[in-house]
Amino acid sequence: MEIKPSPRNFSKKIEAGSEKLAIERLYAEMGSKHGLKRSKVKVLKVEQAK
Repeated sequence: MEIKPSPRNFSKKIEAGSEKLAIERLYAEMGSKHGLKRSKVKVLKVEQAK
């Protein structure tokens, strides 16, 4: 039997030159550190830090 983990909300600060690059870095980090595939990560919002 497979147990599906519940979705978790979080925020992450990533330095990048553009919004697209920041999302790519997020996918790479989530994949390498947590073993998640891109299809399992949902980016809801991207904001520029002040």
